[in-house]
Amino acid sequence: MALVVSAVIHMCVIAALIAVPLIFYSSLPNMEVLTFLIQPPDPPPPPPPPAPPPAPAPQPRTIIAQYSVPTEIPKSIPPPDSDTTPVIDPKLVSSMNAGIPGGVPGGSPLGIIGGVLGKQLPLPPPPPPKAEPIPVAKKAVEPIFVGGDVQASKLIYKEPVTYPPLALRARITGVVLLRITVNEEGKVTDVKVLSGHPLLVKAAEDAVWHFKYSPTTLNGHPVPVIATVSINFSLQ
Repeated sequence: MALVVSAVIHMCVIAALIAVPLIFYSSLPNMEVLTFLIQPPDPPPPPPPPAPPPAPAPQPRTIIAQYSVPTEIPKSIPPPDSDTTPVIDPKLVSSMNAGIPGGVPGGSPLGIIGGVLGKQLPLPPPPPPKAEPIPVAKKAVEPIFVGGDVQASKLIYKEPVTYPPLALRARITGVVLLRITVNEEGKVTDVKVLSGHPLLVKAAEDAVWHFKYSPTTLNGHPVPVIATVSINFSLQ
């Protein structure tokens, strides 16, 4: 009995759940349907055309020449295959028309110089050589005499005097007096002994030959001079 009552109750509940929405209903809201239209993207550009294939390399031509032995000797020379006109240099033509220097009138354009074959004409004589100017001899300037003190002040370089060993052992002393000639450049060109011990003269001469002086000027021009030089040999 309880099972029947429970089934009836469940059926009533299910019927009520189905009937209530059918009796009490509400209209659905009107919804606007919007359609969004979007422009499709541009199609991608077409791919570049393929590169043209490389031109085929020219193939060497193979010429097959066929030669045949003539049966008889030809009586005339056949003309050339192509008409080629020789190119002549206009300079060569003008030189041939003008002739060459030394030719004769009416001769061949390329004849021999000086005349015709078998008759050689004399060639013109060569021009005389130019006379070279005769060098003018420089007038020698006589040396002037100056005092020893004046020339000593112009001494630039003085060669050290070497004491002769023999005179040193003999303890010989003294003064050697020399007369020297100095050129325009200040070099000693002549040495003469005026006085002095014989054992000391040679050493004095050797030293004076290497002396160097500044040039002596007269009226603004260098001149050679003659002066006296004294070399003193003494034992310290």
